[in-house]
Amino acid sequence: MKTKTASWPHCVRHSAESVLLMQVAFRVDSSSAIGIGHAMRCLTLAIELRKRGNAVCFVSRPQPGDAIERVRSAGFAVAVLPARTTVPPDGVAQSRERWLGATPAEDATGTREALRRAAFAPDWIIADSYGIDAEWEERVRNGARVMAIDDLADRPHACEILLDQTWTDEHLQERYDPFVPPQTRRLLGPAYALLRDEFVDARATLAERDGVLGRIIISFGGADPTGQTLKAYRSIANFSGAIDIVCGSGSPQLGELRAAVAGDERTTLHVDTDSIAALFGRADLALGAAGTSTWERCYLALPSVVLVLAENQQPTAAALARAGALVNLGDAANVREETIAAAVAVFARDAASLRTMGRRALAIMGEGVRTGTQRVADALVDG
Repeated sequence: MKTKTASWPHCVRHSAESVLLMQVAFRVDSSSAIGIGHAMRCLTLAIELRKRGNAVCFVSRPQPGDAIERVRSAGFAVAVLPARTTVPPDGVAQSRERWLGATPAEDATGTREALRRAAFAPDWIIADSYGIDAEWEERVRNGARVMAIDDLADRPHACEILLDQTWTDEHLQERYDPFVPPQTRRLLGPAYALLRDEFVDARATLAERDGVLGRIIISFGGADPTGQTLKAYRSIANFSGAIDIVCGSGSPQLGELRAAVAGDERTTLHVDTDSIAALFGRADLALGAAGTSTWERCYLALPSVVLVLAENQQPTAAALARAGALVNLGDAANVREETIAAAVAVFARDAASLRTMGRRALAIMGEGVRTGTQRVADALVDG
């Protein structure tokens, strides 16, 4: 493992005498359309790496509703790429460009240049985008090692480490055989889920739920551009227990949500909360998406009724439903308020099922309280 002296005033705040173990760059985007899940899981890993004495810099392309300022507020510099100027036409060849805002070749060149301007020479480049593939990884590395974060298993990667924190009940270990070299280290499954320290703290004080449905949390991510939060809230109008609603300040439905819950003594609206783990820990049931927060809920043994917001969420949601770890209502666009209400009503009258689902969700996450964030950081340090 290399030891370096800090010399990157644009990217990290260290004294000139401080000694750092590694320099790690994250290439990740976020927006109202993409969501902020990719950026937030990278931020979680970045915080863990910084705690261990490593220097971190983010590279992102600005987009409406992005998390760039949130990353900066956590104390990390962001090297900003040019904003996208055009939207490519539909087609397989253009799908990478839609995610990146540029072709993979252009984005890799831009990333290298952004890091050069920031005087940041990474030992590791961590790439979290469905637009990134082996072409990008080969072009960007320039002597650095690459970790790719993926969950689609649909394209080649040229990386030293492949992280996929999702779960499937079939062929988990073999699904990347066609897409990565044999020597690539694969970190696969929810045991490697990138969870923040607050979830460890919440898990340490978590009491086993008795199955009585007294509190529901509704959380569809920070953006929720399709308005599932409001739909879910309306679906439980007859619920007599407590309700927590979590959303971001950039949600296009925030005004409607504020108006809807005004005067509702059952309901608390949490905007840009930093206490999601505590909220999950005290809830009896969650209504949410089948995205990255799935692993947060499972780690806290929280039963869930989920809606699928993107095609890539469907396989994991279906597999977890087969395992009895959640209820999958399918494509959010086709889910009516009545369907959500019916799913909640089942749990309201069946405490045993609610307890069983919580235990099965927790079992998905592997043994012990150690988080995937710690395990992934270990792998990067080990090289």
